[in-house]
Amino acid sequence: MIKVMSKANKRGPKPKPDSKRAQGIDRHTKPRKSFHADPALFEAVAAYRLATRPTPSETEIFITAVEEFLERRGHWPPPAEPK
Repeated sequence: MIKVMSKANKRGPKPKPDSKRAQGIDRHTKPRKSFHADPALFEAVAAYRLATRPTPSETEIFITAVEEFLERRGHWPPPAEPK
């Protein structure tokens, strides 16, 4: 026998009616990327975080690194849009 759970018996907190999820708004407004890298690179990032005060997030470290990389090659900041 298959038992179907009704919506009334659903476990977990009830969604808030004014939440972004209930309104159908994506809460992740910035695009995401993931990548694979050598474990030594991630160990170096962890060591840098431990040595830096205030401790930056991994996201801040990677964004800064990519911006500096692109800036040295003339691709950052993006050109201003013509008016």
